[in-house]
Formats: sequence, C-alpha cells, structure tokens
Amino acid sequence: PAVLPGGTEVAFTVGVVGQPGDYEESRIDAVELASGRRRTLLTGASMVRFTANGLVLLGRQGQVLATPLAGLSPATVESAKQVLKDVAGVPASGIVHFDVAQDGTLVYAERDPHTDELDLVWFGPDGEVEPIGVQKEQYNLLRIAPDGRRVAMSIGPGGGRGGDIWILDLATKASSKLTFDGSSDAPVWTSGGDEVLFRTALPA
Repeated sequence: PAVLPGGTEVAFTVGVVGQPGDYEESRIDAVELASGRRRTLLTGASMVRFTANGLVLLGRQGQVLATPLAGLSPATVESAKQVLKDVAGVPASGIVHFDVAQDGTLVYAERDPHTDELDLVWFGPDGEVEPIGVQKEQYNLLRIAPDGRRVAMSIGPGGGRGGDIWILDLATKASSKLTFDGSSDAPVWTSGGDEVLFRTALPA
C-alpha cells in the first residue's frame, strides 16, 4: 500500500482472479480512509508509489514508470514514461524493489540478469556439490521419482506464475515435456511412480 498526497486515501494492488501469481496486469485501487469509498486509479501495473510533487511511480515488468497524478485514469499506464528498467522484484507478488522518499530521492535494487539461470546439482551429506549436467533453466519444485531415476519439475517463473512440468531422466539427461499450458507447477509422483499429479490454473 501507499498513501496518496494529502493523506486521505491509500492505494494498493488488486490481483486478477484468472491470473494467480501474476500481477503485471493488475489494478491499482484507492480507498478513502474516512468513508471507505473505493475507486480504481489505473490498470496494468503491479505496484504504486507517489511523490510529493504529484507524480505517480508505477512498477511493471521490472520497470519503474512515471505519470502525473492529475488526470489519472485506468488507461494512463500506457502513456507513462519509463524511469528505470531492469529493477529487481518478486513478480508472483507484484513487488518491484523501489521506493521514493519525501524529498523525491528514488531508491531501487538492480535486477541480476542471471537470476533465473539455475543449475541442477546433487548436494551430498559431506557438503560436496556434483553438477547433474543439464542446461540452466528456471527450475522449481523438483520431485525425485520413487525409482530414483527420474525427476519431475516445473520450469518457469514459479511463485504461482506457473510454467510447465518436465520429466528428467537422470541417466540419459534427456528431458520430456509433460504439460503445454504454461500454467502448471508443483508436481508430485504417485507411490508407484507411474503418474505425476500437478497443480494447474483453470481458465477464468
């Protein structure tokens, strides 16, 4: 949440039911503290901050955008000007790591361009790390099959933003794609290792 200039309203991010864990196209609403009356300021941003001189700073897809508070409408995010790019954040919760002080000072955390490049490794009880030998990906929620020869995993942004389920053969290092909807994660093997259960987002 962020307090609007004047201190009578608080703005906050509203997620979309059909896009769990994806806040990039969310609404920014404001509620009047005295009356509880609520209104939509704009759509298409995941986070908002306000400056003392009347600017609205928006977080969206690793960017910080600026637009005047005066005349703000749900469509103004499209005409907002980019202030920063490659800003770190947590897309699954809509957070972009920036803030602004009362004197207008803007602080932010720069995104590591390699943050999504993850290695798969065996980590032994003695602390030794042994690479599995597959390419780097956005690996999430790995589950080893009961036979110990396969791994089910989600490859994608994670954190509720989905991806697809893949099966990795540890002996051959070959991967096969199990889902193709871009919104599946959290695989779990059945006890016999013949099937994989997973979570997926239903269409709105």
